[in-house]
Amino acid sequence: HSLAPDGSWCFKSKLKRKDGEPLDRKTAYVFIKRAMVKAGYPQAYPHSLRHTGATEQLRHGASTEHVARQLGHTKLETTRKYLHLITDDIIHSHQQFLPKI
Repeated sequence: HSLAPDGSWCFKSKLKRKDGEPLDRKTAYVFIKRAMVKAGYPQAYPHSLRHTGATEQLRHGASTEHVARQLGHTKLETTRKYLHLITDDIIHSHQQFLPKI
């Protein structure tokens, strides 16, 4: 999946393996997982970053359609699952800051 009109990936990695080949998905996963453990998040997974990134984009006003395309989702319903977190934010904010009646 890609956003580039020519079918190429939008975010090509400049990172290379020792043999000069670009990082494959499995190697990138291992590097990211190691960094997460080192940062103190042993229970987190690289997919968590994808989910967080998409949620933050939606939270800051990105359209569902753009986020869906970036993530490679073919159905908007898949991306809309991320919206429940934003709804939870609104509910929490109302509960925290509005006077109790």
